[in-house]
Amino acid sequence: MKRLLVVDDDDEILSLFKEFFEDMGYEVQVADDGLLALAIFHQMKIDLIITDLDMPHLNGCELIAEIAREDQTIPIIVTSGLNLSINPKYREALLFPQVRDLFPKPINMGNLLRSVKIYTQDKKSFKLIQY
Repeated sequence: MKRLLVVDDDDEILSLFKEFFEDMGYEVQVADDGLLALAIFHQMKIDLIITDLDMPHLNGCELIAEIAREDQTIPIIVTSGLNLSINPKYREALLFPQVRDLFPKPINMGNLLRSVKIYTQDKKSFKLIQY
């Protein structure tokens, strides 16, 4: 069973994603900030990370940078309610090769599921950025 790590500071999103992806046959770990996500990442094998960008303690860009130092292959999907053109500091997240996709909120769960299926099968797949 593939294991996902979902990171978001919104408890409703964490609950929605956990229930949705568990119903689809994935094991799901959740974290409400980047520091907790990093601790989970160090404790267990994760097949794919879905992370928000704007979070307390360790934001999504900082989390991605920390993970990139340790694992160059793990696929990461970014979700954000931020307009990246208005918040250019977060555009740096898209420069990491591990970031395979971007989903603006509100998220189309069918498209997100398709992306998760692609990147949990082949970690070296091409980038498929959604706008």
